[in-house]
Amino acid sequence: DDRGVFEIVNFENRPSWDQTLNYNKYRGNLELRHNNVYDRTWVINEVYMSDYLKGSSESSNGNNIEYLKTMAIAERTYATYHYLTEIKNYNNEYFHVWATTMDQAYSGYEREIRQPNVVQAVEETRGIYIIYDGKIIEALYSANAGGRTRLVSDVWGGSNVPYLQEVEDPYTVNDTRYGHGVGISQVGAQRFISNDNYNFIDVLTYYYTNVTLKKLYN
Repeated sequence: DDRGVFEIVNFENRPSWDQTLNYNKYRGNLELRHNNVYDRTWVINEVYMSDYLKGSSESSNGNNIEYLKTMAIAERTYATYHYLTEIKNYNNEYFHVWATTMDQAYSGYEREIRQPNVVQAVEETRGIYIIYDGKIIEALYSANAGGRTRLVSDVWGGSNVPYLQEVEDPYTVNDTRYGHGVGISQVGAQRFISNDNYNFIDVLTYYYTNVTLKKLYN
């Protein structure tokens, strides 16, 4: 059953804030893959995009619904970009994104059932993507930009990306940057929503330059 739930009984994945929980249940399918080059085995969760997003740990159930919609769209766009491009060459390891903040934090079914507002945001933004020049973008984000977002070249070198330009992040100007600082500033986005009544469209089109939102499926 592609929408069923399985448990990895010998996997300990307990959040620091509640050690009684164990995020070891997942929707979809389980795949074990061994990489002979590096002599290591991967446990891979093959899961529908909507179920993946509902099990995300990138936001919290108590966040404003506009922020949850913002993150649902950004996470969907980011994951799909990596699925389509395999830019990090994870295809050699048989998966597209890490389940950690190396890509996007994902905790699966146990997280999903504890965050109905996240589930609502995923469902209400179903099929919506961030588009630049007709293509799905790499929708980067980090926790706190510390007053101004950063260019790709300043963080990782190489060429800059036209939709990932520096923008002022006024509500974090007195904060210390946390994370790479490219794209959405998660703290800044929440403060735009609470202080200036931004909606998810306002947030996404502020942090990503010259993008549009497009519903690609129902």
